[in-house]
Amino acid sequence: MARLTAPNRTRTIAVTGMLLAVLLLFVFTPIGYIPIPPANPTTMCIPVLVGMMVEGLPIGMLLGFAFGLTSLLRALFGVSLYVFSNPLVSVIPRVLIPVVAWIVLRALGSLTRRGALGEAAAMGIGAFCGSATNTLLVLPLITLFYGDALGKPIGVVMLTNGLPEALVAAVIVPAVVAALQRAGLRRLDPTQSIIESLKDRIDADRKRPRA
Repeated sequence: MARLTAPNRTRTIAVTGMLLAVLLLFVFTPIGYIPIPPANPTTMCIPVLVGMMVEGLPIGMLLGFAFGLTSLLRALFGVSLYVFSNPLVSVIPRVLIPVVAWIVLRALGSLTRRGALGEAAAMGIGAFCGSATNTLLVLPLITLFYGDALGKPIGVVMLTNGLPEALVAAVIVPAVVAALQRAGLRRLDPTQSIIESLKDRIDADRKRPRA
């Protein structure tokens, strides 16, 4: 893995800033939170997943944290359901969205490298699983802490909110990443583990001529 040079750092800052701006746009418009009670399905996971696939897991987790923080603030100001004022409901599951997607992409990496699975399909599966993580963690946690606050059976909400969210992410995320690639942003390899990345960096340092 190449050392993070000044141009690469500039790129990472620019892309992260752009995706944070998209997150904020989603927060303050109906694009991000679709007003379908009780849980308000969201498209906020899309910038989080795009960030992970383009800039790597740490950036994805940062964007996930920003997603969770905006959800918490919306609840504190009475804009959304009060249950999201609990950071265990609003923040932690959102940080785990890119983590699960990264794990799935890593698991599919060997299939992609052998040509048994297309890159777009792998990204779609990863995006679906990452988005589904939001639903599969948030709704049970709401039920655990607040009982029947949803007002509907949890399975119904998962089908009406969670499944459409995951399907939309599976379609849009690969398309956005492909568009960014065509614009000149090379997608990082999210299937490479952090440990492997560190080993590559250490090996590169060892091979560098000493002054």
